[in-house]
Amino acid sequence: TGGCQQESPSIYESGQATFPLPAGISTRTLPSGITAQARIYQNDEEIAVAPIKISGTLATAQFPGLAPGNYVVTLQFVQTSSSQVLATARKSVTVGTGASQLGFSSNDYTYPDDDKDKYSNLDEINEETNPSDAQDKPQPPRVFITSIKGSAKLSTWSEADSKTGVDAGDAICQARANAAGYSTQFKAWLSDTHDDAYCRILGLSGKKGSATCDPALLGNRVVGPWVRIDGETVFPFDNPGVSDDWDTMLVPICVDENGLNRCSDEIYAWTGTDSAGRYLKDNGTCLGWTSSSTNERGGYGSGNSTVGGWTATWRETCGATDAVARLYCFETTERAQSLPDYRVAGSKTIFLSSISGTGDLNSWEGAGDLAGIEAGDAVCQRLANDNKLPNPERYKAWLSDDTTSIRDRITSNGPWSRPDGVLVAKDKAQLLSGILHTSIAVTEEREYEWERVWTGTLPDGTSAAGLNCSNWRHDNSDTEFGKRGSTTSTRREWTDADHWEKVSCNLKARIICLED
Repeated sequence: TGGCQQESPSIYESGQATFPLPAGISTRTLPSGITAQARIYQNDEEIAVAPIKISGTLATAQFPGLAPGNYVVTLQFVQTSSSQVLATARKSVTVGTGASQLGFSSNDYTYPDDDKDKYSNLDEINEETNPSDAQDKPQPPRVFITSIKGSAKLSTWSEADSKTGVDAGDAICQARANAAGYSTQFKAWLSDTHDDAYCRILGLSGKKGSATCDPALLGNRVVGPWVRIDGETVFPFDNPGVSDDWDTMLVPICVDENGLNRCSDEIYAWTGTDSAGRYLKDNGTCLGWTSSSTNERGGYGSGNSTVGGWTATWRETCGATDAVARLYCFETTERAQSLPDYRVAGSKTIFLSSISGTGDLNSWEGAGDLAGIEAGDAVCQRLANDNKLPNPERYKAWLSDDTTSIRDRITSNGPWSRPDGVLVAKDKAQLLSGILHTSIAVTEEREYEWERVWTGTLPDGTSAAGLNCSNWRHDNSDTEFGKRGSTTSTRREWTDADHWEKVSCNLKARIICLED
């Protein structure tokens, strides 16, 4: 994974225009045969065109004698042999008498996808696939949850191949992959007291941060990024570093090796691992996945969850009669590093608030003099405005009270995506179905967090009567209770995580905000 770099200046001075390169070009070796041009328009008439010269992360074009005024500048990078556009940007600019800021950024570029397979022309040329054939596209490494399940004593599984512990887990994953027609190598996401799952997935050993589990040992080998069998991006990074965790997760691992979508089922996987990929001592590993004793515990994750919960939901008694779970299997063979474009054009935004508070919403920063649901809406609108999200005045808090249900407050039909562009619900019906496409675990600041959220709302969007902290106006710890959701879940728990207990209103939680 590449590090951050400072944005190149975008100016016009002494006849030369300087632009940052497209992000997709500046971070990789350019394929051969690319031409680039800058075109300048005034009053819809093209008045100048010049080749773009590339030096490092800068692109320059010569336009001597450009008079002060307002212009439209178009930048275009083209593969000469195929005439396919790889990247393009267009912006209105003002040129003054001295040095003029043009305002281009590397994020202003778009990347055409001629064959509509969600891989840009640029990615396909770099991966040596055909940008004009939707069937010929890059194949990143895959991750799946097994179609079969069993006890934490992995040697008892029929495909353990006479192995024990994590070796049995690897054998099971490989057998499932082979049965599905995959000839590459897969490993189970499992930790024990000797090896962290993080190290095992990288093909290393020992504990995260140790000399034997140093990503530098990979050399030029690349592990990841990972997509589900259905092509949905799960982990958009490769060769994760020692300081990284695995919370930057786009969708849950709820598709099995055969491509069967199990996202509407309640599914779990043995892991013994935290969200940083380390052995989770508190949850246990059933003696290294060798025990079915009722005196031992084994940690598992939810295949319906993302951030944190996907790998560390809870723990189970190893010998309990219902203690069965699946395995997560990661492809570790080096494959394509390009990922499909998962953004949904024209979608509205839904996010997790970066701030928290009690069930008395008037006490929240940004509530002003408002109370109840109106205070929640005001908080959402302020957060959206402060982070320059579109249409901040249209945001509403996902909250219901004794007289109002959120399903009646929502007037639009979506779709809704998180601030990172990942689809949450394709329409209002899905939003109220109790099964989301992914979790609402991304804040307006694009941070990935597993939190509890105030909702007062059942999965169908109706009010959970009496569980709204007196219409979100009180936070008494003894007499006032509220309903909360969990941001890691894609099932009913996203809005109704505490359906088995009452939650005191003096506790702190976040809220969910959606554009209506």
